[in-house]
Amino acid sequence: MKEGESMGKDVIFLDTNVFGRKEKYDFEHTYRNNILTMLKRYSNIDVVLPSIVVEELRKHIKESIDNDQNNIKSIYVKRKLSAEFYEEVLQENLKKLDEFIERNKIKVLDCEKYLKISDVNRWYFNKEKPFETSKPKEFPDAMIISAIVNYLKEKKYSNVYIVSEDKGFIESIKSKINCIIVHKLETILKEFFDFSIFEYRLVEDFLRDKDVLKDEKLLEFESANVNDILDVEIIDYKFKACEIIYDQEDKESVVVKVNYDAIINGNILVFDPFESIYDEADEEYVYPIYKTTNELKLNNLEVYLELFKDKNGDYKKYKIIDKALVNILEYLSEMKLHYRE
Repeated sequence: MKEGESMGKDVIFLDTNVFGRKEKYDFEHTYRNNILTMLKRYSNIDVVLPSIVVEELRKHIKESIDNDQNNIKSIYVKRKLSAEFYEEVLQENLKKLDEFIERNKIKVLDCEKYLKISDVNRWYFNKEKPFETSKPKEFPDAMIISAIVNYLKEKKYSNVYIVSEDKGFIESIKSKINCIIVHKLETILKEFFDFSIFEYRLVEDFLRDKDVLKDEKLLEFESANVNDILDVEIIDYKFKACEIIYDQEDKESVVVKVNYDAIINGNILVFDPFESIYDEADEEYVYPIYKTTNELKLNNLEVYLELFKDKNGDYKKYKIIDKALVNILEYLSEMKLHYRE
């Protein structure tokens, strides 16, 4: 890409404090995953972590583990917690950070490549932000800011968002680039999609509390034979993710895409075209094979729903827009042979 060429994208830079208290980093089960899962679905948004921020996160993880180990007073426990166990805990948590970055398609900005020492020196000797008189040791912030400034010269974005709660960092970067400041990751969805994480949670709570995903009407089976029997009910499900596609103009409903697994139970009898013997001359199956089961787990179902609010703003009803299409032939290997009497 040539310098100055527009990418037609927005970019979000994340600061270290976005991830909470350093002794409680959770890269698997927090709302951050929900937010970033939604952001990564849209190709017009890049989420970027400066490499210095990544190293700070790694440093904090190690410091927290070191601190826990140093606070153990009992010699009995210390003997049990060997060096091998310490290394195992450390590497396990560092791996979770790496997987978090990969899973959410976060770009890592190579600060060594993009920062310019001349920028840092000039800001320092001129006492420009972040090198204020009262804060002369802000070299990490200065290096991150320099890297971001020069990265943006190479890769032009439509809008630049900085997610940070650090007042000094915010004031410093605002003095160098034109950007939009978002203090908490929870509110970033509102910037892009006109809804917040609280709306997202409201949708999730409705789906779970009302057992919406147990509705058999959400399923549409695709099979090879009109005589297949699929008289089932959903006895259990696992909610995996949901995405708010858009708010309706009247704000009284939203359209959501839901991904889930379900376990169905009932009378299931399915024609197996792969094992049945077909006579090409007569153009018919001379020995049809059927498979059967009473219970089946369906994976990665996807359904589109419109959810409706009541006068209090709570979701109470839903309408099916697109059912979850189930190709029952994909599950034949999990069924047993049906013997006809």
